[in-house]
Amino acid sequence: GGWDRLVKKERSGFLRNRQLCAELARMRATGERVRVITMVRDPVATNVSGLFHNHLWWPAEVKALCAAAAPGCLDALGGYFLNSYPHDVPDTWFDMEVQRLYDVDVYAQPFDRERGYAIYRSDFADVLLLKLEKLNECAAEAFRVFMGLEEFQLVASNTAEDKSYADLYKAFRREVALPESYLDAQYATRFATHFYTAEERAAFRRKWLAPAAQTA
Repeated sequence: GGWDRLVKKERSGFLRNRQLCAELARMRATGERVRVITMVRDPVATNVSGLFHNHLWWPAEVKALCAAAAPGCLDALGGYFLNSYPHDVPDTWFDMEVQRLYDVDVYAQPFDRERGYAIYRSDFADVLLLKLEKLNECAAEAFRVFMGLEEFQLVASNTAEDKSYADLYKAFRREVALPESYLDAQYATRFATHFYTAEERAAFRRKWLAPAAQTA
């Protein structure tokens, strides 16, 4: 969308990314190691969250409908999501952002779906991967093992409820039912089957088929 269209926070994010890239290159060149913490989440929830996180790049007609809270807003937004959003992001993200940067292939070894976290190591990096749905259960143990933190506590931050689009996000989650064909495709991906049990995937699927039953 162009630099001029970015708000201050997003401009800062781009600058931080460039600084991080330079620092990683320096550390790799000098033989230093890095520690990386990352997460997985229900892939459909990840895509819906990404849709709203990138709301500045919605088509003008969708923005206009939703800014005016027009009756066709959710239908238009749902259509844009299904037809234009890059739904393969969860399935390809680790290849692009972890394997290529840190030489860690998270798919090369089994993931303990019940424990909810795994630690991977390469010549350059130690990577802690946590499953969001198990976070409350596994975070204390994971951070003790990974970083030696004995009294680690989770603090909620940067949630959808704090965003300018919070009400629209809740309405989308509550009212937009996603097609079975879309859900079948998402929950059959390498990502979904590697990190989630058949029972977890079935529960996710039921949730998105009947969003009106949700309280979020």
